[in-house]
Amino acid sequence: MKKILEALNKIFKTNPAADWILLVAAIGTITSSFLVGHLPHFSQNDLKILFILAMLLIIVRGLEYSALFAAIEGRLSSGKWLPVQLILITALLSMFVTNDAALLVMVPFTLNMSVSHKNRIVIAEVLSANVGSALTPIGNPQNLYIYSHYHIHVLRFMSEILPFVLIGVFCLVIWGFSLSNDFKNATIQRKVHLDRNSYIYGFFLILIVLVVLHLFPFYVCSIVLIYVAFLDRNKLKVDYLLLLTFFFFFGFSNNLVAMIAFRFVRPERIFWFSAFSSQVISNVPTALLFAKFTSNWRDLLWGVSFGGLGNLVGSLANLIAYRFYSQRTKNGKSFLWQFHTISYTAFALGCLVYYLS
Repeated sequence: MKKILEALNKIFKTNPAADWILLVAAIGTITSSFLVGHLPHFSQNDLKILFILAMLLIIVRGLEYSALFAAIEGRLSSGKWLPVQLILITALLSMFVTNDAALLVMVPFTLNMSVSHKNRIVIAEVLSANVGSALTPIGNPQNLYIYSHYHIHVLRFMSEILPFVLIGVFCLVIWGFSLSNDFKNATIQRKVHLDRNSYIYGFFLILIVLVVLHLFPFYVCSIVLIYVAFLDRNKLKVDYLLLLTFFFFFGFSNNLVAMIAFRFVRPERIFWFSAFSSQVISNVPTALLFAKFTSNWRDLLWGVSFGGLGNLVGSLANLIAYRFYSQRTKNGKSFLWQFHTISYTAFALGCLVYYLS
């Protein structure tokens, strides 16, 4: 028992995002199962989403241990326009390797630079990752779920959320220009060439994208699992807490559907409920929960996308960035104050954009 408690304590310390969210999901699933009198039903689509997400986590881990991200960093030019480049690269990366992975690359890179006011550019990168990842079905876990749950065509999915992404990136780029003087003496010293893993996991990423877009059959995903199981087992060490959180919230939401008959009829209600719910339980579980009670996927997508802004808890990516910043600097409290001031301003402006659209 002592070893189990030590292991749990280690997990909670290293993953502050998943600890209480996973606990709430597990308690909700168990309690609701007693109330409905049976275990939750998991649809075939639920299990497919879990498997695709697991394969995506493996691929991202493979890319993290390859030279691809380092090569991208090394090709950035130096000088005062670096903040704009960092913002755009973060947004672009998040569209294809998730907002979490984009920040895992860009935040440590930024913190290692010899420039002033690094906290501002880190905050800009966090917002950029949340905004950029909203564009594609694989940009973040909640997008993958909404895209798969509602069986949306990829072009329609992207066109509906495109105004949010364009306005968000435009505002961040303008902010990046205002930060340019702090980076005028910044330099990039390393140039890295791609290695074997860069090509292998890059190919796997393309494969998963084609499966998500229904251009390849689902079983093609197994190629990734077979490869890592026999040739690269170290890449199996992924964030299983995130997968467990998905699993339990699938069960919890399915039980809730069986317990209550309730639907959101007015589109603006699902937007406001999902946006503010994300401030409490994060946008991933919010998407899993509210999707069972509405057919208005567009407003749910906008709600959880804006919900990633604002509070530190709004997105798991926010917590990842804060963990890196607080571990490597002594200005954690100052960062929190600035982050919430800027992020809640973005959240309020975003809600205004939705209201006027």
